[in-house]
Amino acid sequence: MGTTARFAALGGVLIGLTGCFHQGTAGLTGDGLQPSAHQTATTTCDSTIPTVQPITIVLDCANDDAQLLEVHWSHWGTTSATGTANYEQNTCAPSCQSGNYTPEDPVKVTLVDPVAGAHHLRYFSIALVHFDGASPNGRTTETFPLQVP
Repeated sequence: MGTTARFAALGGVLIGLTGCFHQGTAGLTGDGLQPSAHQTATTTCDSTIPTVQPITIVLDCANDDAQLLEVHWSHWGTTSATGTANYEQNTCAPSCQSGNYTPEDPVKVTLVDPVAGAHHLRYFSIALVHFDGASPNGRTTETFPLQVP
């Protein structure tokens, strides 16, 4: 196979792989794969595009005050998904607009309560964030509703 043919073949692989990710409103946020009809999906506040196994989840859609970063999924099923992540929360000191975030805390995350939504898919509607110690709000588990299109 000549050099041109190898690059063409490689380009086809790259195009095939990038097709699994989606464009978000602020560049490549697709942090996950597009779901098939039999998979349970999730969305994030900045996009209603369904994804599977996102690497970032914004938990507070109103103020963008809490989020999961660098999510690594150990299980993604039709009724629940579990993984680990880094949690950060806006302290809102001196104001929420200033965007002062807590240091990232390692957490365990569980997505549950799949419900019917857009595109004939089921979506997880609840995120449970489990802290090793206490959360910034003093609890060991925080519950966040997830956006369901």
